[in-house]
Amino acid sequence: TDPLFLKTTAANDADGGGPQGGGKKGRKFDENRLFKRKFPAQPKTGTEITECKAQLSPAQMEQIAAGPKHLSFNQVCIHSTNSKCLAVSNNLPQAILVSLDCLPEELRTCYPSSQVIPPGATAGFDVVFHSNCIQAFRKNIEYKINGHHSFAFLVDAEVVPLQLSLSHATRSFTFSADNNTFEVCKTVTVHNPGNYEADFE
Repeated sequence: TDPLFLKTTAANDADGGGPQGGGKKGRKFDENRLFKRKFPAQPKTGTEITECKAQLSPAQMEQIAAGPKHLSFNQVCIHSTNSKCLAVSNNLPQAILVSLDCLPEELRTCYPSSQVIPPGATAGFDVVFHSNCIQAFRKNIEYKINGHHSFAFLVDAEVVPLQLSLSHATRSFTFSADNNTFEVCKTVTVHNPGNYEADFE
């Protein structure tokens, strides 16, 4: 029983099933690899429409792999936009419809909201995090398979303010004995440790 699962059908509850490994235990997904190719958002052909409405058995659910189950954006700056990937592999001989549901404000720009994944294919959802307030974000995000089977993955992030650091807190301007000019030059380096541009003056 995976604590990240929000809810499943009664059959899946009895089996403890869900898209865990697609028949390959311990399968790893790269959260930083974004998929350029996206599949259609809705089924188009009659066959796809029928397949994407079907309820799946526990044995069929074992042929679907989804992950990572925990996407951590770690520390990000306020107003910055950050992306990670949720991958879903369909090892069934039929198409499935996967959709992201009830997204919070911070994840409203996730793309796409749904995809029809063909047999034997892997789809990537761009999980885009953006926050306009300082906060500790941690939420379970629900996704559905064929509109019947609901699961979730965890997203967390620590949103911090923009901060700049200076190489020196104090600069003392003194004229040396051999300085015959009317100026002394010192350098102060400004460093931005965050992941968002910071204007300063």
